[in-house]
Amino acid sequence: MKKLYMVLFLTLSIFIFSAETEISYQKFEELTFDRVNYIITQENEDIDKDGKVERIILIGEISSETPFIQNIKLVISNREDTFILYKNAISDGYDPYFELVDFDGDGIKDILIKNATGGSGGYINVKLLSFNGTYLEELFSTENSYFNVKGNFKENFIANIVMEDYFSYDLNLSHKKEMYIEQGFYTSEGKISNEWTDLMIGGIGAFEVQKWGDKNMARVLKSVSGFYHADRLGYLELMLDFTGEEMKIERINFSINLY
Repeated sequence: MKKLYMVLFLTLSIFIFSAETEISYQKFEELTFDRVNYIITQENEDIDKDGKVERIILIGEISSETPFIQNIKLVISNREDTFILYKNAISDGYDPYFELVDFDGDGIKDILIKNATGGSGGYINVKLLSFNGTYLEELFSTENSYFNVKGNFKENFIANIVMEDYFSYDLNLSHKKEMYIEQGFYTSEGKISNEWTDLMIGGIGAFEVQKWGDKNMARVLKSVSGFYHADRLGYLELMLDFTGEEMKIERINFSINLY
């Protein structure tokens, strides 16, 4: 479901206060931050089609002890002396960056922010925002749950994956038969000998732009693992369309790991 945020225009010469830090903003020609807040990346682009180029900046708190970046904020300068500040633009993580791509088909580039969670699963945080000059509209966020995917092991080395209202699929895991028997998850007769039978549905491993006819769509990958994270069974691939009133799943595939 889309979320709509109204962001206030603020004069660059005033102070912005938050619970975590205090930052002084001047005109962008003199924009400075304190010792823990840095510009991570920035681009210049007219992202609201008003004929003026905006400066889009991603800033965050960086420690000398770790590359983990916290309290990531999005700044959009859309007038000579004003800017928009969007706090908590994306969850804390590693190597944040953004891309400007038109996902919703309105001819205006949207803001796709991504970073790495840093966990062993190789997952990423994602925030996709549309900006019209006054409002930021959330088109997608990994902080929300869009896909009701579940799975479980069945007898005879079968795993079932279900995505509610979309599909139910049985995976033949005979290529893992010897390993599962050796590790005590199945008996040689194909009976489940492990108490835990649910599959491990991972987070998002990729959110990529893919051309689909005359529009841009998002290719999303979610990992599916078996009895432990390294027991990767495959990847759920979803093609997402944002050109309508609501996000639409255009296509679903499942790719099996044959090892």
